[in-house]
Amino acid sequence: EREGSLVVANRMAPGPVGADCLPLGKVVRVDPGSGEQQLVAQGDGPGEIAWPLGLAVAADGGILVANECAGGAGLVRVDPFAGLQSEITWNSQQDVLATPERIAFDPGGALLVSDFSVGPDQDGGIVRVDPDTGSQSLVRAGELFNPPLGIAAVANRPPSAVLTLDPS
Repeated sequence: EREGSLVVANRMAPGPVGADCLPLGKVVRVDPGSGEQQLVAQGDGPGEIAWPLGLAVAADGGILVANECAGGAGLVRVDPFAGLQSEITWNSQQDVLATPERIAFDPGGALLVSDFSVGPDQDGGIVRVDPDTGSQSLVRAGELFNPPLGIAAVANRPPSAVLTLDPS
């Protein structure tokens, strides 16, 4: 977060996702100096954090969580102060997202989500999600993905030095 706190997506149960995908996830804020922990939000029902894997902090401070449970809220927005949760997009059979894992913002503000089992071979891929509308589109799947587990996006920056050649 902007003031330096860490924000962590945490499962409250070990092992694989159960068939019923109970809401067993939470978001925790950690003070990096003292180690003090504060509960930000916890899943209590449908459309909330159930089985979180990754998260990203938006420019407005909102916490966006990738929720692995199939057939539920694939991405959830969490208010960093009140802990209120709202669905950004789903990951049911008619959606591109299948099992969202990690999340990052691209330079244009869209979300890039690594997905464990998206694509024709179900070996995973990258899905772009509009954080305002929840619309999903496949960026890439297959070939070298098996499956992608992490993701980061960095804006291209202009060169920090200029090279000038003397034509003589």
